[in-house]
Amino acid sequence: MEGSDLSGGSGDIRIDQVGIWRFVVGFMHNSESNVSQGDQVFIIDPQIQGTKVAIASGQGQARACTVAKGNLAVCRTCFDALEYGQQQGAAPQFEQTQFGPAFEIFSFANGIGAQQLVGCRAESVHRIGQSGISASTTSYPLVLNGPEFHVLNQDVYPQARCPVVLEANSSPVEWIGGGLSDDSTSGAASFVIVGQPLTMRGTQIGLMVSRFKPYIGGVADLVNPLELRNCRVTDAGGAIIYGNESRQFSLSGRFSAHWSEGKIRDASNLYQYQPGAGNNYINIGTQSAIVFSSAQLTFNNTDPAGLQVGDLVMWRFNAIAKSLVQITAPAAQITGIVSNAITCSLLYPLSYYDQSYNIGTTSVVVTEWATAPAQTLTGNTTNGSPTLASVSPTNILRNGDWITGIGLPNAMRVVGGGGTAAITMSRNANASVTGTKIGFGGLKYLDGDPVSADNGDASVGLHPRQDVPVQQWNTTLTGNRTITLPDGSRIPDCSPGDGRIQSYSQHRRFSKSCRHAMGQGEI
Repeated sequence: MEGSDLSGGSGDIRIDQVGIWRFVVGFMHNSESNVSQGDQVFIIDPQIQGTKVAIASGQGQARACTVAKGNLAVCRTCFDALEYGQQQGAAPQFEQTQFGPAFEIFSFANGIGAQQLVGCRAESVHRIGQSGISASTTSYPLVLNGPEFHVLNQDVYPQARCPVVLEANSSPVEWIGGGLSDDSTSGAASFVIVGQPLTMRGTQIGLMVSRFKPYIGGVADLVNPLELRNCRVTDAGGAIIYGNESRQFSLSGRFSAHWSEGKIRDASNLYQYQPGAGNNYINIGTQSAIVFSSAQLTFNNTDPAGLQVGDLVMWRFNAIAKSLVQITAPAAQITGIVSNAITCSLLYPLSYYDQSYNIGTTSVVVTEWATAPAQTLTGNTTNGSPTLASVSPTNILRNGDWITGIGLPNAMRVVGGGGTAAITMSRNANASVTGTKIGFGGLKYLDGDPVSADNGDASVGLHPRQDVPVQQWNTTLTGNRTITLPDGSRIPDCSPGDGRIQSYSQHRRFSKSCRHAMGQGEI
């Protein structure tokens, strides 16, 4: 059906409770490249099934259009703005619309105007969709307000769904509330959602296989930043909360972190999270002999001790659908390690993978964690042994954790014994240490008066304080100043002589006179 004529264009059109089956496109709004207008088209409760595209827009002048309620199902794309007419269609606002089964909910042209979905729900979709086809400086934002999106269940349909759940390479994305899940409990926990940037606020994410090892993020190297704010991640056993609000820690003594963590709170204090890894992955060993089959990836790696069964491996995908961008993200899960030979199961259909990709190393997804504030985690190492003994407390470490500490070589992992006093590590210790402090990331304690840092020890406060200004630059001295040093000694009567420090040379003379007064150091 056409939503406008082919000459001057029409507007204020109302289409109410129409059912459409087995057409290429259900509603086509402006299919000709020379058509403009078509504003304020209001589609109410459409029932569209069995089409290639349920609703399409062909040009960017069709403003202030709305789709309210309805069901768009059994189609490739529920709404498309990139395929017909000028291939830059304006997006209507979707309100409480049901989508799926389908390949994708939307294919937006992000250079035309803002895109918004409010209170919408999707079931059994391969991905949420894409906004734009490449990087662009004129991209408009995408807002998902209270959505409930269920992508294809990995348990029921293994190696079936799209590897990138949402792709908006240049659009800022605001995801507010709602939920995201694939409803699986045994598949690999991976949701690749790309925005520039993308922020999720107050969203329920799960069920996950393990709430402690989800991948909820964008591409490798944090190129497309994702921030989780007060989001709850769940598995069958409980939940952790990512964000900048007060919350309980994920386990007693442990803080499970996301790469986007910034300032966080407990009941009394404010902290800054310091990641244990510089990226969302760690490169392990040298990779060679890469072989793909229909459902597997195999390769050799020179450092198998840095890898574990269950690890997610990054790989580059071919550009998906209308996108021009190749994305590197979690792509395979390690299922077997025999000597240097690594076997992985592919998480997605083989056609998505760029089989020419080889950066010479294996990029393994990192799970961030730290000891909770004022919590010290210790253990005993023996040079040449993989055992971490007398671990205390026992309820912090989990199998698969990355750990650091004196006596531990780089890229050390917890292989077994997580949650007990005897941990088996992935490598031998390189020193014998009693009570070595174990950690990975860290929580830095921030406060308006004391400033302190927590690296796994109980917090040690650093209290730089100046109750009275000693001397501001290029201001007249109103009198001599006495400076009290941390050791209690004093520097009396330090004065530049002319009442004002106005130049670097005067500062040096002032500093020299103070050195003579205190016997050491320099201000």
